[in-house]
Amino acid sequence: MLIDAPQRRANGTTFFDSDRLTALNLPDNGNVVEIARAVEFGMVDENARVVRKACNGLLAEMSKFYRVPPCQIRVFAACPLCVREHWTSKLFWRL
Repeated sequence: MLIDAPQRRANGTTFFDSDRLTALNLPDNGNVVEIARAVEFGMVDENARVVRKACNGLLAEMSKFYRVPPCQIRVFAACPLCVREHWTSKLFWRL
């Protein structure tokens, strides 16, 4: 999984402030709830195509609401979790 590296310059404060957010405003049109249900259905059904489509819809809806450029999403297949005595690992692969 790729994540952004912490900022080391003046904007580092903004980076860590956003990391502490516990809630976000959502559109009032109800689309997000409907899309979230589609994501859940796809995950329960293990249907990567449905999950990918729903996640792309969610990203489009949120990009429009927050007035930010849309981004890309990749859906990975589920795989077993490897648990050892003091560590855990998981291998992700792209569908």
